[in-house]
This record gives sequence, C-alpha cells and structure tokens, in this order.
Amino acid sequence: MSDGLGTGNSSRLLLDENDFNSPFGTSNHSEADVDNLMDLFMGIEAYPKMEVLPYDGINHIDMHMKLLDEQTLLIGEFPTGISDGPQIEANIQYVLDNYQTHWGTDFKIERIVQPPCGNGNYPPSCQGGQFSAEYRTYTNALFVNQTVLVPIYNTALDEQALARWRELLPGYKIRGIDCTQIINAGGAIHCITKEIGVKDPLWIAHRGLDDLNAIDNAADYRVEASIKHRSGIARATLYWTTDTTAGYQTLPMQLEDAERDLWVAQIPQQANGAQVFYYFEAEARSGKRITRPLPAPAGYFEFLIEPEVTSGLAAGSLPGVHLVKTYPNPASATTVFEVEASRVENVELILSDILGREAAVIFSGQTKMGQNQYFIEASNYPAGAYWVQLLTQEGLQIHKLIIK
Repeated sequence: MSDGLGTGNSSRLLLDENDFNSPFGTSNHSEADVDNLMDLFMGIEAYPKMEVLPYDGINHIDMHMKLLDEQTLLIGEFPTGISDGPQIEANIQYVLDNYQTHWGTDFKIERIVQPPCGNGNYPPSCQGGQFSAEYRTYTNALFVNQTVLVPIYNTALDEQALARWRELLPGYKIRGIDCTQIINAGGAIHCITKEIGVKDPLWIAHRGLDDLNAIDNAADYRVEASIKHRSGIARATLYWTTDTTAGYQTLPMQLEDAERDLWVAQIPQQANGAQVFYYFEAEARSGKRITRPLPAPAGYFEFLIEPEVTSGLAAGSLPGVHLVKTYPNPASATTVFEVEASRVENVELILSDILGREAAVIFSGQTKMGQNQYFIEASNYPAGAYWVQLLTQEGLQIHKLIIK
C-alpha cells in the first residue's frame, strides 16, 4: 500500500513468502533484496513491514488499515486487548517510531471499528475456530474516482462505519456493499479488485494544514502543493472559505520551485474560532483539469483556528470531560457530538448560532465514564455556521459546526 511519494507498506508475510524455504520454493530474496527490487521497479524508498497478525488468515494489511491520503492511515480498531488489536497497535507504533511522511511529519492515525464475526465473537472465536476465513473489516475498501466502496455485513455497526468514512472523506460518495458471503473466502472489496491508474495523470500532492491555537494565529496561512503533468501546468488555483454555504473565494497559485513542482498561495488571516475550508484546481497545458480533493467543492481540506478560552480552561489542557469531535462537519442529517469523560460529571452541551444565540440544548445532565455520543438532526436547523459549546466544571469548550 503506497502513498505515491516513495513509501510503501506491507506485512512481513512478504518476507516469509520470499524465503527459499517457504511453501512456494521459488524465491530466496533477503529483506535487502526485496527493498532493492521495490525501489528499482516501484520507486519505494521507505518500506515499513509489519508483523503478521495472530488471527488474520491471509495477513494482508488491507484487512485492518487503509491509506486515505499521503499522511493519513485509517486503522481498524478492536475492543481493547481483544483479538489482533494488541498486535495492530504494536505495528502502528513501529511505523510511527521509525517512519514519517514525505514532508517529515508524523502520520495521522484515524480509527474505525473492526466488526465481530457473524456469531458475535472476534477472531479466533468465529464460526470455524481460529483458522476460520471469516475476518470482517471496514478498511478493505476501494476508491473509484469520487466514490468509496465499503464492505458491510448487515449489522448494527454498518451505519456507524459508513458515517466514519463520510466524516473522514467529505464530498466522496460512500457506498456500502454487502460482503457477508465473500468475507468467508478471506477478503472483501479491496481483496477482489484491482485498481487501474488513470492513463494521463494530472497529479496534486498536498500536506493538509494543521489546526492553529489562538496564540499562533498571527499571520496569513501559507498553502503548498506539488502539481505535475507531463505537458506542464498552465495554471493552479486555491479556493477557500470559512463557510461552505456561502461559496469559495479564489487565489491564483504561484510556481515557487520548478524543480519540486511546488505551487504556493496565502490564505488571509482569519479570526480566532474560524474554520477554514479549501481545495485546489489545476489545469495542464494540454487542457486537462482536476481538483484535489477529487469531489471538490463538496470535498475539501480544512483547519481550525481554535477560539481563545476565556472561561477558566487553560489553553492546551485536556479536561476531565472533553469535546473530542463533531461529525460530519459540514452536516446535513444526523450529526454526532463525541464527548470523552474520565469521570462522571454534570455538563451542558449547547448549540448556538454564530452570534451566540441558543438554538438547542443538545444535552444537559450527567456524562458516563468513557465515550459519550449525543446527536441532532441537522436538517431541522437553518443552513449556516453554529457554535457547539460544552460547559464543564473546568470551563467552556467550543467547536464550530457548519449546517448545509
């Protein structure tokens, strides 16, 4: 599984199968030999190889992970301490400790649930025992242009998994395909398909901007992208907004470094509390055009300038009750507010409009320990920008929500 920038990922099954003593008996390549061949034929310069999992019968990494972009790994997550969960966590830590993205930053890790088998248990306690081929997964998915095909299993977890995909890839069409039968053959959608690359690629690579705290919000925001086509680039444009319902403003990008195909633009500084959405459009000299993300403007990159905390909560602290995420965002239907609590506490979760006027009390009462989820139906509210405010005994936490 490659990031397109010189890093590939495999399980160590690769080395086992190239051992001359393997059942195949046709190859005796050492790890150094394998690395050399992958560099020579595929341009893979950094090649993490993860320990095989105890209970995954095929030991292919697409059964528990998926590259969403050049810097983001989606990881299948078992309940704590269950099944292959501990080995997966050790593998991910190995990657984080030893490898970085093309831009010298740590990979971002996102999680999605790993569903139990049809009998409600996790490997190795599925029907058929430890060596059963049934190993359900939501990561074994396939990108087809602006659509992602995701395996589902007619269980209560399906909608949660599909919502997670929609949250992580705004604008993409997320389509579930029933894999209840084929998963018993040891794989799902990604395992039985073959991606075919576009014949004449117009390529845009970008490291998404990180969120900023209010203290560091002191200048415009530099946005970089590497943009290539064999005919050359005629123009590149950056689109940005703080409210997707109001449309996007445009900025022409400038070629700053021809050797690296690096194009640059500056988004103007915004107020603390703003959430900035942006995407790219490029046109090759041949006339071909593309956006990144592909489904833009429905899809976008985003970053938040965190609001100043004025109610006693120290900036950068992690309170006992914490508003972790709001998704999907922008929202148009069921919207989830995830609150993590290290203790039981009375809290208020309030939705207010951009002027601070209360629109709804999402929750008022006592949290439970661990993860809490609260919901609204976004379609019940007028389109626009809103504040989600969590009031705890430490102070006030705020997220911005766009309803479209």
